[in-house]
Parts: sequence; C-alpha cells; structure tokens
Amino acid sequence: MRKLRVLFTKIGIVSLHPLHLGRIVGHCRKALSVMTAVLLFAGAAVAAAVLSTPLPGELKECTSGGSVVVADRDGRPLREVRAEDGTRARWALLRDVPAVTTRAILAAEDARFFAHVGVDPLAIARAAALDLWNRRVVSGGSTLTMQLARILHPHPRTLRGKLGEMVLALRIERSLSKDEILEQYLNRASFGPNLRGLGAASDAYFDKSVASLSTGESALLAGLPRGPSLYQVTRHVDRARRRRDRVLDRMAAQGWLGADDVARAKGEPIVTQSRRPAFGAPHFVAGLVSRGPGTLANI
Repeated sequence: MRKLRVLFTKIGIVSLHPLHLGRIVGHCRKALSVMTAVLLFAGAAVAAAVLSTPLPGELKECTSGGSVVVADRDGRPLREVRAEDGTRARWALLRDVPAVTTRAILAAEDARFFAHVGVDPLAIARAAALDLWNRRVVSGGSTLTMQLARILHPHPRTLRGKLGEMVLALRIERSLSKDEILEQYLNRASFGPNLRGLGAASDAYFDKSVASLSTGESALLAGLPRGPSLYQVTRHVDRARRRRDRVLDRMAAQGWLGADDVARAKGEPIVTQSRRPAFGAPHFVAGLVSRGPGTLANI
C-alpha cells in the first residue's frame, strides 16, 4: 500500500485517501482476475479447436503430385507433363537443399521459424504496430507454418479466416517436425506463374538443380513467394534484384552471412535461362498421358 502511495505521488496525485486507494486496488484485482479468466478460456478454446482440426491429407504424403519429364533413350527431354493443377512442380528433399538456400527462405519469410509453435505472438504484435502506424495493412504477421496452412486451405482475408489459419498452423506443428514443415513449404509455395516449389523454380529460372544454387540465386528465389508475379524475374528484373538484396541484408542481420558474402552475392548478375520447355514427340507423349498418370509413373 505504501508503495502505491509513493507511485501516485510521483505521477501527480499527492493526496489520496486510504479508502480510495483500497478501492483502486480492488478494481485492479478484479480486472486482473477477469483478464486471467478470459485468457484461460481463450487458451482452452484454441486447444479444443486444434485437437478437433484434422491434419490435411496432403501432409500425410511424403511428396505432392508433380510434373513428369518424358525423355528419349539418350536422356534428352521430350516433354514435361505438368501436374494436375497445371503447374511445373518437382519435389526437392530438404536434405538436398543447401543451408544457404534454407536460410534465405527463413530470412525472407520467418526468421524465428525454429523458435515458435506455428503462431508467433511477437510477429503478430509487430505487424499490428506497423499496420496502425501506416494506417493500412502492410504486414500480416504470418509465420511460415501459417503460410503453409493458407496454401493447403485458402481462405478469405477476414478475421475468421486468419483465426482458422492460426488453428491449422498449430495443428500442423503438433504433428510434423520443423524440417518436415519446411520441406512441405518449399515444395508447395508458388515461385512464379505456373511454378510450384523450389525445385521447379530452380530448373525454370537457372536450368540447374536446387543443390547447385549460389547464394545470390538462393536469395533471389527466396524473395519470390512474397509476390510471385510482382517479383517475376523474367519480367521485373530490377524489382526482383531489389527484393534479392533485401533478403541478403536480412540474412546478414541474422548473422547468417558475412559482409563479404553479401557484397559478393549482390554483385552476382541475374542471368536466367531462356530455354523453352521441351515439346518433342507430342503424339507419343499424348498417347502416354491418355493412359493415365500411372503409366507415366512407371515408364
């Protein structure tokens, strides 16, 4: 009680009757009790929602349906048959992805990925502060797991949709390891028009495997999921370069790249390959496709 008197004296309330002070303390205790009850109820409601939410069936499979490259006897590509959703997609195992590429993705999308449980209160608070400061939505505070949840179950940009996304993210984190979540995201995120996954993007833009990506190329690809069309390398190279450099700066801020590495990566020219997709033996390939996906999987 004496400490409270000193506090009120410091903020300008010099004289405060003990009875009034007691009432203030009582109101504070009641408010604290109500807040505690609300938080406990909210926590129980979220836990119940997470437990009752089924894990998406897509995540129970090791890989997602991808495109199939049909080649001749000498290994020359004849044609790439796209996935059922019309995209070029090639599954990349996380163990084959260079560490610098993984860090570029995390720097671009979720640097605290390994520190949260699917929903990051710090990121949400920071996003809310930025939105209030700018008087418009500039950041949603989504974690990488929340983005994966949105890819699997798209929803309207409403509060209800966002809450559902959070619940699904918590459910995913409950069932999958961090490495499994990261691999799923890398292979399901969009990296450009009709490009699904890091493997397809690496092949389409640089004609190389994921394992061969340089630091600059990794940062460039890592910046694409934020706006696949906005930063499309083949159309908006300057915009894509600025985005790449921003990702490199974030990697340096996390201590994942040194100053020399950043400067070297920023100096890399952006050279994308212009090879058109193979379209050889169209009638032969069409015949194979007409027999169903099982035929292509077994040739």
